[in-house]
Amino acid sequence: MAEIITSITTNKARQKLAKSHYSGSTVPKITMAGWGTGGVDINGDVIKPSSAAAQVAGEIIKNKIKTSTLSQDGLSVIFTAELMPGEAGVLNQKISTVGLYDEEGDLVLIKNFTPKQMDTDSKITIECTEQF
Repeated sequence: MAEIITSITTNKARQKLAKSHYSGSTVPKITMAGWGTGGVDINGDVIKPSSAAAQVAGEIIKNKIKTSTLSQDGLSVIFTAELMPGEAGVLNQKISTVGLYDEEGDLVLIKNFTPKQMDTDSKITIECTEQF
């Protein structure tokens, strides 16, 4: 059985990188995480994200990225996003996808995963790695 790709860089992000390499324009910083319920199919199986997506599937909320770290070899950036139960609209939701947005509001990366139930004492911390 083929491995399902669970995270992907969006076409919009790739277009911005290509434009930057061509014209020398600046690539906007990733600043926000969007959290949603659309990372799985009706059977609860994780689905492959679409590189054409402009918004996180079933997006409920956006919040700020907690941390970002450039790898020692400079070939990837690890972003840490966190969702707390007190944030608006997340209580009792089954979160199954997170997306990273740049400071212009464009979706850059999507990561889908098995659903995580948000209870009053739940916290979700996700690491997303953008590789170059």
